[in-house]
Amino acid sequence: MSVYSIPPLAGAIFSTLIGLFVLSRNWRSQTHLSFFLFCLTVFVWLFGYTVVYSLVDQNLAVFFCRVACAGACFTAPAFYHFSVAFLRLQKDWKFVWLSYATMGVIAPFSLVSPLFLSGAWQYYWGYYSKAGLLHPVYLVIFFGIFGRGFYVLYNAIRKGGYTPVRKLQLRYVFLAYVVALIGAIDYIPKYGLEFYPFGFIFEILFLIIVAYAIVRYRLMDIQVAITRGAIFAGVYALVLGIPFGLAFIGK
Repeated sequence: MSVYSIPPLAGAIFSTLIGLFVLSRNWRSQTHLSFFLFCLTVFVWLFGYTVVYSLVDQNLAVFFCRVACAGACFTAPAFYHFSVAFLRLQKDWKFVWLSYATMGVIAPFSLVSPLFLSGAWQYYWGYYSKAGLLHPVYLVIFFGIFGRGFYVLYNAIRKGGYTPVRKLQLRYVFLAYVVALIGAIDYIPKYGLEFYPFGFIFEILFLIIVAYAIVRYRLMDIQVAITRGAIFAGVYALVLGIPFGLAFIGK
């Protein structure tokens, strides 16, 4: 395995563990399910590139690039799904299903068509997906769905009328998903700008914020018995580990 595959692998594993933990607390809840789906899409995205960075065969690398990108495109509807479920917005469900259906149409094309992904760049860390002619159109749809999710969350925070704890939960959710969206910086190397994709850092930070909100404010009605000292020790270790890992990669 290439050393460049290790950071996204860590993010993929962490995402899977947190997602499964949340789902196990209430698998019938749309809130828990949508959070798990978001974590699952992050796993497919990061694990796909974990494989790509260790490949020497270009054709195989392109295939796994397509798989990774097909997974990443569903992060947008999964986030919108979570926002609507978390806020119990009945009127928005039809748009949630529409967002899934839209990505459900785009994803198969991204797996086979050069219009969305036209191949792979060969960078210093390995192969990486190359944007096709219609990729900017996909980005407009992707960010549009994310924007709708943030819009309904922002409206809920602005309107108020919640208990202090609920208000804090909403703010942590908003912050966490803003951080997660910054991981979309990984789209830039698809257009020929060569820098190591570090979007996994923001996905790990997203999960840390959610984990803290669960422990501290019972986000998603999840109660976990853990000391505050243990929380900060875990966060401290992760935050320190990220720059050390990047320094190791840069050698």
